[in-house]
Amino acid sequence: MKLLLATAVLLALALAMGSLAGSSGGSYVSSVAGIGCCAAVTAAAASPDAVSVQSVSAASPAGNYHMKKARLGTELAGVAEIANHDTGMRDYVVVLELRDAGGITLQLDIFKGLLGAGQAATLQSPPLAISAPGDYYLRAFAWSYPALGQKQATAMTLSPLATAQISVFNSTLFPQHKTGVYVPLYDYPLLDSPQGMWNELARAKAAHPAVQFAVTINPWSGPGIWPDPNYAAGTSMLRQAGVDYVLGYLPTMYATQPPGLSLAELKVMVDRYRSWYPDVNGLMLDEVNSGAAQLPFYTELVSYARSQGMEYIVANPGTSVDRAHITDGIFDNVMIFENKVLPTVDQLQANTHYPDYPPETFSFTARNVPSLDPGYVYDAKEYVGFMYITDDVEDSFDTNPYNRLPPYFDQLVELLDDSSKVGDDGGSSGSSAG
Repeated sequence: MKLLLATAVLLALALAMGSLAGSSGGSYVSSVAGIGCCAAVTAAAASPDAVSVQSVSAASPAGNYHMKKARLGTELAGVAEIANHDTGMRDYVVVLELRDAGGITLQLDIFKGLLGAGQAATLQSPPLAISAPGDYYLRAFAWSYPALGQKQATAMTLSPLATAQISVFNSTLFPQHKTGVYVPLYDYPLLDSPQGMWNELARAKAAHPAVQFAVTINPWSGPGIWPDPNYAAGTSMLRQAGVDYVLGYLPTMYATQPPGLSLAELKVMVDRYRSWYPDVNGLMLDEVNSGAAQLPFYTELVSYARSQGMEYIVANPGTSVDRAHITDGIFDNVMIFENKVLPTVDQLQANTHYPDYPPETFSFTARNVPSLDPGYVYDAKEYVGFMYITDDVEDSFDTNPYNRLPPYFDQLVELLDDSSKVGDDGGSSGSSAG
């Protein structure tokens, strides 16, 4: 039985805030009513100044925080509705953590309560006074299990994708970032083919205009030595379809000469992109040195590129980088992972120096991934501004792992499209147990 706990986490907030204020959480139960089995949960309406906190289950990997950042002012309050869709009484456990910007846990509150079959409860907390206004991170857990002491792991119904709405009053919320899709578009632009990679991308962007798209073209390990009208037509088509960033591939060979290209040679490549393909509005610098010693090389190159109208610059070291790559503000985005496997949550946290920098600063690419795990996408998007996952992989027959889209590409874009969801749980309002 799938138990929807989309608002259970806010119940945790309501009770936690009540306990912090020195009152009994139970005193805030405003209604308990009988409902039919498997009836839908009606989520509490999000206020204009609400931040959505995605919960994780007790079975999630360590370090899987799903934290959201808010600048809390004078007070904090919440309201939620929860319903038991099971045929028997269930025990609910909800946990809330409130951490300061340094990652130190300020409060950990656990609520345990029973609801009978088909019962629902609405809870509201009084405002909680914030003694030290400032930046905080919020994390929530929610799960349940049948009552009467049946607490074995096999009997637990976990809800790793539950969400909650936390209303923050007299405070400033940090904008909740949206993760976009990045695509290495290393396929020739056969625009007459409806099933070609370029046309598929244009259709996906048209279907999900709220999702940012960044694609990298690579005519010939760079712009090549002569203009190709098909690339000019293809890049124009992508921009007209709404693709946000069409990036030109630039091999920097770790800023070592020889055998790498000189700054003068790379600047010529920038000029060719601008002259031959005017719809290219950014660059993807590949083989970027992850150390700080070569940053002057990249600073000069990026400065020149921006002077030529390149709006968005992605650096691809494919691994973690010295913090100077981020703090110096040279690049708009740093690709901190590129490999034949998915990065773990721990790797994403380490490579992005989480939570010190905005997620929009980072991206990753993973290939040889046979199927898409929606739970992983929800985990990963907390740490990056762009991601690309594909089942393609280079082998002896095809050394290019980026010349087609994976069969689950539309699903990936859908999972990143927050405009089609309520909260961050990937479901729609009115979902029911099944």
